[in-house]
Amino acid sequence: FSPNAAQVLSVGRAGEALIWNASSGALVRKLRMPSGWVTACVWGQRVLLTGTASGLVLLWHPDSGSLLGALEGHCGPLSSCALAPDADAVSAVTCSLDSTAIVWNLRTLEP
Repeated sequence: FSPNAAQVLSVGRAGEALIWNASSGALVRKLRMPSGWVTACVWGQRVLLTGTASGLVLLWHPDSGSLLGALEGHCGPLSSCALAPDADAVSAVTCSLDSTAIVWNLRTLEP
């Protein structure tokens, strides 16, 4: 859910994540991945994260849907991702089927 619970982020088919209107169920936006299927997603205060089957993690602007950056470090599909619960959400953790978990600094885009 978005912070105000008005929208929902979900995994779609064919390499996309979908943003839905929580009340009407209408599709608001598609986030198209440059490569790979989306296997994990999370909505934070200031950023959306999507994880792919290739291990790539992408950061998106929640309002415009523009791609903000990428996190590379996993060798296998992403199984989950989470953002720090603070308002700034400067940290994220991603887990992969390659048996690794990485804590990321979202300001530097590095572990």
